[in-house]
Amino acid sequence: MLPEAIWTYLELWYPERGLMVTAHITRKASGMTVNQAIAAIIYVQPGPPEDLITRFSWTTTRGSDRYVERLQGLKPWPDDITKITIDERG
Repeated sequence: MLPEAIWTYLELWYPERGLMVTAHITRKASGMTVNQAIAAIIYVQPGPPEDLITRFSWTTTRGSDRYVERLQGLKPWPDDITKITIDERG
């Protein structure tokens, strides 16, 4: 999100399961490979994405700028990690 950022960070959310899987690369990248290592798996009470934002990131409060930013950044993913495109905004 910052121009000087050099890491690529990906979160895959499964709202119906309350699951978030994250991966990161220590450089800028526009996608991930099928053998990308998983950095973390977080499990919370399932629910709609609007509720999961505060569950996955308990320091983010509903209605805050960060909350709105995360909500607007959510996109459905194509069920194939090689088809994911990571944009500059996140």
